Amino acid sequence: MESRRQVGVDAVYVPNHFEVHLHPGDLARIQPVQHTARRDAVRYVVRTAERKGFAFAGPVEVELVADAALERGSLSVRATFREEVPSFDKHVQTARYGGPLRFDPESALASNPDLEEATRLFALGQDPTGQEANGWLEVHGEDGNVQRFPLVPGRAYTIGRSEESDLRLTDARVSRRHARLVHEDGAWWIEDLQTTNGTRKNGAFIRRERLQHGDELSMGRVVMRYTEMPSRR
Repeated sequence: MESRRQVGVDAVYVPNHFEVHLHPGDLARIQPVQHTARRDAVRYVVRTAERKGFAFAGPVEVELVADAALERGSLSVRATFREEVPSFDKHVQTARYGGPLRFDPESALASNPDLEEATRLFALGQDPTGQEANGWLEVHGEDGNVQRFPLVPGRAYTIGRSEESDLRLTDARVSRRHARLVHEDGAWWIEDLQTTNGTRKNGAFIRRERLQHGDELSMGRVVMRYTEMPSRR
């Protein structure tokens, strides 16, 4: 990471994507805990960069790769820059609601009387079933559009590539059943469903974490932000 750092105008940037090559036998040995190993590696890289004042051009990623050319007990690391900004627009399909929701919730009804029913209901703080939502997953697309998926207390939502998912993501790096959102004790929780590429919250791999307003969730190349619905009185 340090040997490949680049000096920018406002910061010193270091690689954010790391391929850790291991002998296939070594990789097989850590297979049962590879999710934890990758998560801890990401945390270590982030802590090291923060301590030294370095910046990243994108999310930190660690991949474990089998390499038969290596000897048992040895490893090699390839560090590269990946500054691609994940695009939610081309990877998201809301299977239950018929398509991405694109609108400004404060002005949608006034500016477009012909909105589809799902969008109209959500602008009123409801999902398409008519139930009231208390938050949403949100992404600001590269074209300036905002896509929102409403979250209704008392329900659970699955996220993944499967057509059965409540929130369907078509990114190939997303598992068929990737994550689940549940509402417990007045808060939303995100659970990773033991996926290959993992689920990240604010850049760190997680298994099950409570969501707070503004948290960023990453699955594959898709990035979502959790937003709490302002209470209406």
